[in-house]
Amino acid sequence: MKEKLDFYSLERPILALKEQIDALEASEDSNRKEKIAALKAQIEKEWEKIALRLTAVHIVQIARHPKRPYTLDYIKALFQDFMEFHGDRRFADDPAIVAGLAFYKGQTVAVIGHQKG
Repeated sequence: MKEKLDFYSLERPILALKEQIDALEASEDSNRKEKIAALKAQIEKEWEKIALRLTAVHIVQIARHPKRPYTLDYIKALFQDFMEFHGDRRFADDPAIVAGLAFYKGQTVAVIGHQKG
């Protein structure tokens, strides 16, 4: 019988490795930088293993992951002085669509994205 895995169970080894990294960052271990680098490399290998085992259901779970970033998270991280546009000709506002002007590396840009809801 095929093993039934949800995405969260696939993610468990990575969470365990991240906990080890957090513990090392809080420790006074003189070799902690090397150990952290090795754990991060191991996390990358785990992601590669997970990618090979993903099913269509897993891909949907990833898309709906509660910690997946929103468009506004990317805007906050990448742009400066974002000014969002609101409304249309009938004075309605669709909260699922984010649009506005911002600065990216000194250049004025238009930003449009879908804010999941």
